[in-house]
Amino acid sequence: MPTGTPTGAAPTTDDLIQSARTDVLGRLQRQIDGVEAIIGNAERERAQRNR
Repeated sequence: MPTGTPTGAAPTTDDLIQSARTDVLGRLQRQIDGVEAIIGNAERERAQRNR
């Protein structure tokens, strides 16, 4: 949760939305990227074993 804007004012709705995008969605995207990499590695290993 943002503590305020650079000027010290209370965050606006737009500030909160931007914070959610950067913090929450950014973390979620990094987790998704990691899972996709793990799945990709597992698929490559399986394909090598099935040759």
